[in-house]
Formats: sequence, C-alpha cells, structure tokens
Amino acid sequence: YVFPQPEQVMENIARICEHLSAKAPDRVNLRFCCTPEGKNFYRDERDFWRLCNFIPSCPYSSSEDLSVVKEAGLAFGHFQQLLSDFPAADLHETIANFHNTRSRYAALKAAAAADSVGRLAVCQAEYNALLAMEDEACLLTDLLNGGKLPLRVSHNDTKISNVLFDEQGKALCVIDLDTVMPGLVAHDFGDALRTAANTEAEDSIHLDKVAVNMEVFCAFTEGFLAVLAKHLSETELYTLANGFLTLTAEQAVRFLTDYLQGDPYYRVEHAEHNLQRTRCQLTLAQDILRLLPQLKDMVLRCANEQ
Repeated sequence: YVFPQPEQVMENIARICEHLSAKAPDRVNLRFCCTPEGKNFYRDERDFWRLCNFIPSCPYSSSEDLSVVKEAGLAFGHFQQLLSDFPAADLHETIANFHNTRSRYAALKAAAAADSVGRLAVCQAEYNALLAMEDEACLLTDLLNGGKLPLRVSHNDTKISNVLFDEQGKALCVIDLDTVMPGLVAHDFGDALRTAANTEAEDSIHLDKVAVNMEVFCAFTEGFLAVLAKHLSETELYTLANGFLTLTAEQAVRFLTDYLQGDPYYRVEHAEHNLQRTRCQLTLAQDILRLLPQLKDMVLRCANEQ
C-alpha cells in the first residue's frame, strides 16, 4: 500500500548500502543478502521477501538520555556526511511528493473543500491556524524549487529507534532505509526533532504541556553537526531549524487531511484521534515558530564550534 513498487525501494537500498560500505568499510553497515540472480529481494507468487545481516545491539525508543540523543544525532549526521557525494537525483522517489509541503497543503485544502464526512466545522480553528503558517512551513519546498537548496539523500524516518546502539550507548548503525530517497538535509533534521524534542507524545491531549524540549534540541544538533557542518552550505545551515517547523506543521497537515477524509490512512483508536494528533502537532509547531530565531542561533553556534 505504501510502496507500490518495492523493487525500486530495494534498488535504492542496494545503492545506498554499497556506497556506505565503500566509504566506511570499518563501520557497522547494513547489508542485504542477494539471490543467485544478484537481487537483494525475492518475490514469489504472493509475497515479497528480503534478508539482512543481524547486528547485535541495544535499541532505544525515547529521548530521556541526552547522551543517547546526541549519539543519534551523530549517527544521522554521519549518514548524511557519508552520502554527501552521492548523486541523490539518481535515486527513485518511492513516495511521490513525500515532503513537498505545498502539495501537502493543497491536499488539505481539497479535503476541506470536499468535507466528505462533514468534519470541517469541528476543526475549523485548527484548519485556519495551519493555513496561517503555510508560507513559513513551505519555505524549504520553495527554496528547493527555486534552486537555492541542494537535493541530497535523505533518510526520511529519523526516529531514535532507527539507530542501533552498543551496550555503552554508542551509535552503531542507521537502519530502516525503506524511505531513503532524494530530499533535503533539513527534512531529516526536522523529522528527528519532531518526535524527540516534543515534551509530550505525538497524540497528547495535554496541549498546555506541549513545547520544544530545548535540551534535546541542543543535544541532537550538536551530534548531527559534529561531522556534517562543514559539508553543508550557508543556506542549509541557516534553514536547518526550519526543518523542525516544516516537518511538524506538515505532519499536522497530514493528520488533519486524514481526519477530514474519514481516517483512510492513519490507524486510529477513536473517532477524534487524528484531530487529537493534529492539535498536538499544531501546538508544537506554534512553539517552534515562536522560538525559531533562538533555534537558528543554536544551530549556527553548534556549526561554528566544529
């Protein structure tokens, strides 16, 4: 359902794994086994199969330990640094317009206009609030389309749980490469912080407690830029914190679009779950927007320390 052409997913993964292994042969790297025909997957009459190496590790799923957060940032920074010379445009775009924020907003407006399940009146305030921050949220898309940001390889699912750690809490390897495709470095930065630097869970109902965790933001940024800063352009560094806003607002847009359409995409536990998620992400996005100058200063300070 998510990947209608899984062969393209595996072709992307094969090229990325080969590049990472060639650039850093002494590091722990993900590898997929090949069939006698040389394919890194096997497809039978009904199912799609693949097999990768087992990496002994200690996974983490939360951001309570700042040293782990920093290591996760370092892991994703290394991932970007090692792939900084990879021709991103050669990869398949396995999910069309995945972080095209203008396209996400267009889908929201279409869902609101259709109002197919009669929910717009319930969420009019959230809809208006998201429209009010549209231009700020779409800045990265506009800069990319204007040729002012370089297209890079992006992981697109930079949760802490997608980094494997050793017993001492040191990062070993980035995993879950299914969504690797052309994108922006700020997408990966923002996606990680959207989950890690929220003081509440993604679908929290305690909106008065939703805010940016500045300690987590700082720890992840320090790790992320430790080896990557010198490989980024001035514009990339200056707009890196915008990725945090973009990915958070974009996720709120996606949740609200799904709510307006009757919840066809995201699994929900109750009728208002997607609206609950929207409100939480919107509240976080509003706090990011308030703090954006401070977040940008922190990024530049971390970059200059490298």
